[in-house]
Amino acid sequence: MAKRFEIISDSLVITDTITGLEVFDESKRAIYYNVIELNENNAVCLKEVDSFGLRAPIFETTLAECVNNLNQPFTEASLKSFFRSNIGL
Repeated sequence: MAKRFEIISDSLVITDTITGLEVFDESKRAIYYNVIELNENNAVCLKEVDSFGLRAPIFETTLAECVNNLNQPFTEASLKSFFRSNIGL
């Protein structure tokens, strides 16, 4: 089961590619990823972010489940690039 990561307007939308259901839809400015989890565990952990920093995780999956809008798998480097270019304050 893959999770498709897309920027739609001002939101990061994650869709389950099997069911077609959106499993995550948040303002792209209000979230960021945990680079340590990605580097060390191939885990994608999105957290809410505000002026006080990162908060508790609000979405978690594995790198192996992550695909882009063309349903092509992300690598660690390409996912970092996607996040750095598209999410955060």
